[in-house]
Amino acid sequence: MLFAHKGSNLLTINNDHLIIPPLFILLYIILIAVSLLFGSSVDAIVFWSLVVSVIILLVLGILLFVNVMKMRHQAAHIRRTVDNLKDTHKILEAIRATTLSR
Repeated sequence: MLFAHKGSNLLTINNDHLIIPPLFILLYIILIAVSLLFGSSVDAIVFWSLVVSVIILLVLGILLFVNVMKMRHQAAHIRRTVDNLKDTHKILEAIRATTLSR
């Protein structure tokens, strides 16, 4: 499951707490354990750790990009709503002015 409960102290993107960082730590532990189990050299462990780090950064970058796009969409929607409310306020003020003038 990608999302944890709201009370956890994990990476927060758009008010959702991701459990990705603990999964990455677990992935590193598994990577090192498997590498040592098969007798890999330290160079191989360092190489695969770097590969995993690049993958982690790519995933987090994609998540950040997606959430920035969502927030830009929400901001545009809020601006449209505010503009509509301003127009509605002007109409109501015009109706009030004509009603009071009678």
